[in-house]
Amino acid sequence: MVDYFLPVLIITAAYSTICIRLKKAQPGNVDTNRHSVRRGNKKKVEKMLVLVVTLFIFCWTPYQAFYLLTGHGILKHYYSNVIFILAHWLAMSNSCYNPIIYAIYSTKFRGEFHRLLKGFSYQRIKSRLSASRKRKQLTHAMTLMTTIDENSIELNQHPNNLDQDENNTDLNQCPNNLDQDENNSDVD
Repeated sequence: MVDYFLPVLIITAAYSTICIRLKKAQPGNVDTNRHSVRRGNKKKVEKMLVLVVTLFIFCWTPYQAFYLLTGHGILKHYYSNVIFILAHWLAMSNSCYNPIIYAIYSTKFRGEFHRLLKGFSYQRIKSRLSASRKRKQLTHAMTLMTTIDENSIELNQHPNNLDQDENNTDLNQCPNNLDQDENNSDVD
């Protein structure tokens, strides 16, 4: 039961503190229109916080009651598995309700949520993937060019290596066709 009453106590105390501070806050400017809007916003926040706490208690109480009743042997019903599944689902679904409550009571939250959803459009994701592939190809090409430059510097410092066996040089170990390597590494 501690895993139920402790969160309820913490949430209630934290949200009560917020509500008390909102009520005590004095407006800086005595403009009546602005003051009434601010008072309306405070009431909306208070309603939202009370709803969040109430919904938490409503969702988690059946789950905790089920464990309390089955733990003491009071609930020995044939349908206890169904009751458990429903109580568990209700408890876990509590996390889904908070964003909905925030969206109903907060215009800023709604605006940011819409902005976030616009960021997940198919075209935008496709263009980001395309840009990522281009950066990957450019990085691969630059790495290959750096390797060739380092090997040519080695060859210029040791002219005797050119007269010996050409197959032993590091240049022959580099891939000959950049497009062939890119096609092999592209995964859709």
